[in-house]
Amino acid sequence: MRIVMVSVLMLGALSVRADEARDKRAASQPGAVQILPADRGLSTGLTVPRARVPADWIKRLKTVRGAEGRVLVPAAVPVEAQLVVGPTWYSLSWREGLRHVVLLVRYAGHTIPGFDETELDPEQMVVSRTHGVAGIAATFEGAGVNFDVECAEPAKDPACSSDSHLRERVMNLAVVP
Repeated sequence: MRIVMVSVLMLGALSVRADEARDKRAASQPGAVQILPADRGLSTGLTVPRARVPADWIKRLKTVRGAEGRVLVPAAVPVEAQLVVGPTWYSLSWREGLRHVVLLVRYAGHTIPGFDETELDPEQMVVSRTHGVAGIAATFEGAGVNFDVECAEPAKDPACSSDSHLRERVMNLAVVP
């Protein structure tokens, strides 16, 4: 009898935990995210003419393996950003007033089924917050994308407090053809 009672309690605890995980996932889902037609770019539907991207960036980004034809930058190119390039990744960091913003784009260098989808799935974006930094992670254009925003007042700044704001920032990334 005791074993049956312990089993019932364990099953109840596990189902509550599963409900909690389901509820957290539901709470993190985006509202209405607009996906633009693919003919205007790739996943986000946006492109940035090379002329709007600093020539030095173009030269350095050509060395990133896997980035050929699918370099991602914010549609409003932050030309004062610092660019750091690695063998299969690059990072842009810049300031927006009291915010510090970092975009990290990594290319796997190998093919994973579903990784090179042509459409960006907003439900697959993962939002996280810690110590005044709000981040979002997504995979598209054959890359893993992390977009982090550090806010002076995270609770008051929508850039850190609003999931939809973070998703919008990713949806405003554009391809440099």
